[in-house]
Amino acid sequence: FALCTNLKSVCLAEGLTRIGYYAFGGCKKLADITIPNSVEYIERYAFSYCRSLTAISIPLSIMRIEDKAFYYYRHNCNERFPYIQATIPSVEAHAFIGCSSLANITIPENVIEIDESSFGKHKRLVIRTTEGSYAEDYAKRKNIAFHYI
Repeated sequence: FALCTNLKSVCLAEGLTRIGYYAFGGCKKLADITIPNSVEYIERYAFSYCRSLTAISIPLSIMRIEDKAFYYYRHNCNERFPYIQATIPSVEAHAFIGCSSLANITIPENVIEIDESSFGKHKRLVIRTTEGSYAEDYAKRKNIAFHYI
């Protein structure tokens, strides 16, 4: 589906386990995607330059989001900010780099690794997490706002 400039909505089939490299990269009008609970991996650049996405619900089944998976996601937005919920054990380098509109991400206590460059320089990002979690420590180190869930 990469570079399908008129693609607006996708509902992926249950049973899919991986969203591949650059699968939806450059789909500039893609606004809505349903990721089934069977998906475990989101590979590099899978949603890069998908500037029309308004929100993504990342299912509990996700084990890995590779680097730059959401590269420049909604980079040119104005007042609309997406909410991404993730329950993954690790977030790789640059996974959300350039996602200037990313406002909230829920990172549960089972996440034990967040690369120092996973989120870049988000001015409005708020990490929602549990007290004493790795995500709380990360937020403090990176001077990112956080709230307890």
